[in-house]
Amino acid sequence: MKAFARALLATAWIAVAPVALAQTAAAPAASAPAPGESCSAFCQLFKGLGGDRNPPGATQAAAPAQPAPVQAAETPARRHRAPSRAHARRTPASAAEGETAAIREAPAREAAPARETTIDRASPGSIKILTGSDQGMEPTLADLGGVLAPKFKLETVRGKGAPLKELLTLPGIDMAVVSAPTLANAGSASAKLVYVAKLFGEELHLVAGPDIHSVDDLAGKSVYMGPAGSDTETVARAALADHGVDVTPATGSLADALNAVKAGTLAAAFVLAPKPYAPLAEMAQGSAGVHLVPVPFGKLGEAYDPATLTSADYPGLVSDGERIETVSADAILVAPWWRDSSPRQHELTAAATAIFDHFPDLLKEGRHPKWKETNLAAVVDGKRRLKSADQWVHAQMKSRRSGDRAASAGQ
Repeated sequence: MKAFARALLATAWIAVAPVALAQTAAAPAASAPAPGESCSAFCQLFKGLGGDRNPPGATQAAAPAQPAPVQAAETPARRHRAPSRAHARRTPASAAEGETAAIREAPAREAAPARETTIDRASPGSIKILTGSDQGMEPTLADLGGVLAPKFKLETVRGKGAPLKELLTLPGIDMAVVSAPTLANAGSASAKLVYVAKLFGEELHLVAGPDIHSVDDLAGKSVYMGPAGSDTETVARAALADHGVDVTPATGSLADALNAVKAGTLAAAFVLAPKPYAPLAEMAQGSAGVHLVPVPFGKLGEAYDPATLTSADYPGLVSDGERIETVSADAILVAPWWRDSSPRQHELTAAATAIFDHFPDLLKEGRHPKWKETNLAAVVDGKRRLKSADQWVHAQMKSRRSGDRAASAGQ
């Protein structure tokens, strides 16, 4: 009789179990909204420490709400399998955790370009930073390389056009310097990026011959605006559109364009670079009539700032006492968003920490003056900061508060 009862109970369990399991699997998982992270204390703390690129009260925007990651160019030699069903069913406990899982835990093809297998392991202490082909950032990056040596060897890689696309597809690139407008227009590519730091403003220079006195004078003329997709082209086109001016883009390199302006065979050239930019300053020598033309701020929007150029910046290109109005766009150091467990993430963390730790050396005499504008606590609205950079800022804030309390107690 007991054996019969046990058999009857087993039969009932076999019949009921699939239904119970199915109901459990169908139950939705709860998720909490991702909280915003205030940066007010950051900006107050770092105001005056290497600049004030964000006003007090600025906020660190939350990471984008699970945008679909860009499909990276697939390496022919290595393809990645789709995630398993078990992986696809995993549900994060919160929305913020879900954002992380969407990229960090996704297969490499979705989380980041398949570059993890191509890094040069023979030189683990190297940092490759992508810059524009116009070399506007190279003087400041040379300063950075100087303070990081000998622990890290910094190598600049000149891009050919669209910097974010090259960052996410070229092998071995660790970081890139891009303009704020380029990053603001990144779209779904933002899901694959983190920013390390907002650096400083890059001024838009419009250098022209004696017949050009305003942006309106460029209408219908041949003008150099940098390679297609570059930061220079992005900012130059925005400035021209703001004034309703159409031009014919000139091809070639910046060096060729500057020589053509000096020779009078090209109307003008746009250059986006931190002032003072040596190749432009050198144009004043033996170039009668060549000068910098105003680019009024107009209605360019939040990704831009008004700026001025003076004779102190460019003797010979700007008359004494004259102020040339122009626009600037912040240069931002960005990197791919790797999984926390990835060797590339460990290397990126080490490099970013070294940059932050050596930042005071960039403020010393002999370094490019632009470094004095940098505020490491400044935020980029709507973009995700590298975790180690965020932790560094928090640690500095905590240390500063402890020091202030100790000083107050001693008074």
